[in-house]
Amino acid sequence: MAPGVETTVWYEESGAVVHMTWYLETRTVHRWAALPNWLGADMSVYAGSNQDPAFVDRIAELRADRPDWPRKILDDDGFFREV
Repeated sequence: MAPGVETTVWYEESGAVVHMTWYLETRTVHRWAALPNWLGADMSVYAGSNQDPAFVDRIAELRADRPDWPRKILDDDGFFREV
């Protein structure tokens, strides 16, 4: 990455890929996510904690039984401030 630019990426239990690029000098961030088809259709099923084994099991069931493709792509830009 370039000086003053940081990237954070992770893969969630649902199969979603989340990416954030932080531009430190301007204090802006670009965010995007690639959601599995089933999650993009109804994100309410994702309310819960990945520290709860029952939630993780439920998401694993949904991931195994529902379509992954086509993925729903979300993106936006925002600002952040130091606290």
